[in-house]
Amino acid sequence: MDYLVYSVYEELARRQGQAVIEEAKRCFGLEAAVCVYHYRWLEVGGMAVWVGVTTCHHDMAFAGCRYVIDMVKAEELIWE
Repeated sequence: MDYLVYSVYEELARRQGQAVIEEAKRCFGLEAAVCVYHYRWLEVGGMAVWVGVTTCHHDMAFAGCRYVIDMVKAEELIWE
């Protein structure tokens, strides 16, 4: 296997993804948060998801990132 194919219903994923981001900002005191998820074709071993946050405390930053990635996975916004 050389690649994975990810599918997404873009409108729903954007709406639900934004709700996840807003919840993370509220719960973890994040100043900003972004989640970028690759879809369509991706080489095996490629970077599928990137989460970035800004906040004053690194513990909250890590917790906020973990929350975003867990929620994106749990809500199945993107699937193989």
